[in-house]
Amino acid sequence: MEIVLSPITRISGFLTIIAQVDDNIVVDAKCKGTMFRGFEKLLIDKHPLDAVYLTQRICGICSSAHSIASSRALEDCSSLIVDYNSKIIRNIIHGFDILQNHIRQFYLFSIPDFVNIETENFKSKVPRDLEIKISDNYIKSLYYSTLAHQGLSILGGKAPHNHAIVFGGVTTKLNQYEYSKAVEIADELLSFCQYMLEDYYIIEKYYNEYFDIGDSGSNYLSFGLFDDTPEFSICSSGVLINKKYNELNLNDIEEYEVIDDISFIKAPRYLNQSIEVGPLSRNCIKNGWVKSSTLSRIKSRVYEAKSIAENVKNMLKEVSINKNTISKDVLDGTGIGTTDTIRGALYHSVEIQNKKINQYNIITPSAFNLSPTYNGIKGPLERALIGTYIEDTSNPIEIIRTVHSFDPCVSCATHLVSKDGVLLNENHFVHR
Repeated sequence: MEIVLSPITRISGFLTIIAQVDDNIVVDAKCKGTMFRGFEKLLIDKHPLDAVYLTQRICGICSSAHSIASSRALEDCSSLIVDYNSKIIRNIIHGFDILQNHIRQFYLFSIPDFVNIETENFKSKVPRDLEIKISDNYIKSLYYSTLAHQGLSILGGKAPHNHAIVFGGVTTKLNQYEYSKAVEIADELLSFCQYMLEDYYIIEKYYNEYFDIGDSGSNYLSFGLFDDTPEFSICSSGVLINKKYNELNLNDIEEYEVIDDISFIKAPRYLNQSIEVGPLSRNCIKNGWVKSSTLSRIKSRVYEAKSIAENVKNMLKEVSINKNTISKDVLDGTGIGTTDTIRGALYHSVEIQNKKINQYNIITPSAFNLSPTYNGIKGPLERALIGTYIEDTSNPIEIIRTVHSFDPCVSCATHLVSKDGVLLNENHFVHR
């Protein structure tokens, strides 16, 4: 039988999952993004400095990451090195943004797949007294996710879509009160991360079988997170192919459009392999290979939230207040800006001619994870769903658990479009 879930709820954007089920087991799966966002086309002929602000509008959840990747691409064009204080402030802004998402994703998107918060949507394995405990933190998570955005806005001017991260540095010029408030927020967020860990362990105890469900394969990639300030690095760039570590080579990434399947998600490949990105990938690249699974993704995200909260607190100690650094001149040329972010590896590239954007390309984390089948190679999410046992095909919660473990966001699944509006089909990076 065929199960069609469209649209998947509790995500950003519109995602469709089509699963072929035989004897209650998923034997094949297809992933389709059904929302088009033409940001790459929109940027053509714009002033280069506009890119930092416009690309943030791709998504309100991870907007700071786009401002960082875009700024880095422009700075690469001009061979500009950003000062240390600007790097620290950018990473603090990014850290607050990741925290608001990780908290929200765990409690609002993933927890309801395992715990009945108010109504009984499925037969939960978690005892009712523990469900009540988790439900209490579910409500509290709204406050703490908002609090993280408040921390971001102190340094970034507003949240989402900060004003502080710009070509050449940051506009942030903290006074003592703002600095103290940011430190206070970081402390509160770190304390709440302990509750996240406790609630995660409850889920792990009663759903331990999900360490054997949701395997996307043995390939992981990261562009590095906070690695421009090594003492606060969450993960350096790297790639694991078939469990073996290799240094990352951007020229080994290709991307394709799968237009025949009517999916508005690109299909990036590394050495012709589909590859998972995100907290689990960062965990594996930093600490060694871990089997891909639904629970290992959730666990990596929760542990990473605590690590990022600790790093934000420590990075704030390094900030120079009443100081900002910006630069105005962008040179013609080509540039690449990369960073890992909430859902994984984010890539921006730009070509500037006559002080205007001639070409812009974006590969988002969800394009890696949600990519459709291309040349017979399934995307990570598609592969992760195969083999899943579904107890009740009229309510396939098992599929939803694995889908949400990737933290999908289709808002950012942008297309690669030529200047003439033609959908391009392969490897149109700006490489030098």
